[in-house]
Amino acid sequence: MATGLSQNNPCANPSVAAATDGSFMVAWSGRNMITRANGWDVYARSFSTNGAGGNVLLVNTHIPGNQYAPRLNALGLDYLMEGRTFAHKP
Repeated sequence: MATGLSQNNPCANPSVAAATDGSFMVAWSGRNMITRANGWDVYARSFSTNGAGGNVLLVNTHIPGNQYAPRLNALGLDYLMEGRTFAHKP
């Protein structure tokens, strides 16, 4: 299943959770190879019960360092995500 990112950018650590209505969400770590100063980030995309995908969301927007290994859980129609951060201290 395509998540919606460029095939030139590496992706890893996928996680999937299904809601009670049959919809689901996928989260993963991704690296933008065009802007090499960027590290690993966490992305997510929701899918409807018929498999139609929503927009790809950048989950971590204000956290320095590398974010990776997201884990998703669903409770009813809500999702909870946690992940890991590896930051370099100057």
